[in-house]
Amino acid sequence: MLIDVRHETPMREMSQSAQREFQHYLKELGLTLSAFHFPTRHVLHDPHQLDQRLNAVQQAFQFCAQMKSRVLLIDTGHLSASTENTQPELKLLKDILTDLARIGNHIGVTPCVTPAESRFESAA
Repeated sequence: MLIDVRHETPMREMSQSAQREFQHYLKELGLTLSAFHFPTRHVLHDPHQLDQRLNAVQQAFQFCAQMKSRVLLIDTGHLSASTENTQPELKLLKDILTDLARIGNHIGVTPCVTPAESRFESAA
């Protein structure tokens, strides 16, 4: 089961008791939470509001760990072809993904990059 952490289970609105109740409900239905999906509104490495975007991803990592899910799918957005002009952009993305991998490793959640322009539909 894959759940959109931003829209289907608003992490900021779920108390710990709501999280426990949700986990209990899934168990009653015989479902296993395989991963959360964190869609971004802009490409992951867009410098505009980058700190806010990365904070939101870090919060999603924490939420995944609390919900006992060990995988977080993250959209990178559209990637430009590798040219001399795009090298700084691609280096920034590489640095961001390295930092996210380090954070995820620290709390036990694996970040997985979804292919550019892919969207997941929940099977609710």
